Amino acid sequence: MAQSAYAVRRRAAFVTAACLGLIALADWLFYREPVGWTAGLFGLALMLAVTLRNGAYLRTWPGRLIAAALVGLVVSLLIEPGPLAIGLGVVGLVTLAMIDRGGWTHSVSLLAARWVMFIALAVVQPIRDAQLQRRWQWRRGKRFAAISAAVRWFVPVALSLVFVALFAAANPIIERWTAEAPQYVGPLRVLLWLAVGVGVWGLLRVRLSRSRERPLPAGPARAADFAEEIAGAGWVVRCLVLFNAVFAVQTLLDVTYLWGGARLPEGMTYAQYAHRGAYPLVATALLAGVFVLTTFRPGGASEQYVWARRLVYLWIAQNVMLMVSAIWRLGLYVDVYSLTRWRVAAAIWMGLTAVGFTLLVIRIVARRDNRWLLQGCALAGAATLYVCSFINFDGFIARYNVAHCREVTGRAHAAPLDVDYLRQLGPASLPALRELRGALPAGSTLLTETDRATTELEAELDQSLSNWRGFTVQRWVLTEPMASR
Repeated sequence: MAQSAYAVRRRAAFVTAACLGLIALADWLFYREPVGWTAGLFGLALMLAVTLRNGAYLRTWPGRLIAAALVGLVVSLLIEPGPLAIGLGVVGLVTLAMIDRGGWTHSVSLLAARWVMFIALAVVQPIRDAQLQRRWQWRRGKRFAAISAAVRWFVPVALSLVFVALFAAANPIIERWTAEAPQYVGPLRVLLWLAVGVGVWGLLRVRLSRSRERPLPAGPARAADFAEEIAGAGWVVRCLVLFNAVFAVQTLLDVTYLWGGARLPEGMTYAQYAHRGAYPLVATALLAGVFVLTTFRPGGASEQYVWARRLVYLWIAQNVMLMVSAIWRLGLYVDVYSLTRWRVAAAIWMGLTAVGFTLLVIRIVARRDNRWLLQGCALAGAATLYVCSFINFDGFIARYNVAHCREVTGRAHAAPLDVDYLRQLGPASLPALRELRGALPAGSTLLTETDRATTELEAELDQSLSNWRGFTVQRWVLTEPMASR
């Protein structure tokens, strides 16, 4: 009986029914409706469909772990939906589908390749299935069945439309219905149906071949072999000597101006010095990481040479110092120009880069291969993104900007508060705006802007919560101060 039920689930009828059902659910929950806790409900429905389709991932520990993480993301979407949680949820669902129909792999690069292949195939899967259906009909002598069916239905549908037009001319109610039809079946709604339909069909139908897991090359082998053929480890040592000298100059400048408090050249402020250096330093560190991966292959001549190892440790330490300096620079810039979403993302990215360099040192010391390094970096990145999907960054940014603005602290060098930006952050900035209103003196020019922004955001919050689909835990918490007034 279990085998029979399993066979039924695998049939195209189940995929078709699940696809149509999820299209209807998405239309009911999202079309011209606020996106709230319903994002979590739809994610749970997608996960249920993947599970009923096969559910083989439940027999593997990575599948069970990813499923548990997806349940956590559903909770995050119930609290407050965000693009990060939604994106991670899509990655998790695709991973479960890949485990079901392609098996699990511990290779990060092979897993990434499968993600790309899965998404690419999902877009064209309906066309592939249509071709399979046509070939199946051709082998059984049922040629052009779809075309003949369309021909059989064309005349009845055309005549029915003629009658509808006649009735619309004679009956004002039918005329109103036909006039209102475009707003019920408009391009945006059809696009939603197509996007959900193609996505769900691909999620339930794409099958990847169980390719063998091949060992990753220890690094860009050709470049490393070329370097060692020219001058062996000596070439790498000479590069590292120059790199360390150049990096030492940059580190010395940061120590002098950023931490030592030395006077900058005429016409340059600390904010300009900090802003011009933060992002290029990240690119420099990434380029340094590529060089180390290229030249320090496990078992290669560079890794066996003592001085090369010592110099690369020093260079990696300077790169970590650069990341610390970049974060410090970003802090100085934020102190003058306030905090934004992109600056928060930059700080997180810099921290992840520093973690990557730490793992790189461990890889060299412990004689690990590049696969271990890739897996460690991927795990650190995935864990960071997962944790970030539960954090209310907009609320944090708003509270930080209010607490450190010139109007509240009274410091002349502090950033003036940009109320318009707080308005752009959405209702999550309401607690900060309420705190600001209490801190501003009567008659302040900023008080009028604060009141206007607070009123607009509260109206936006009321509008979201007026529909049950727009409910989230975070939005409900934000309404408590409004109800107590």
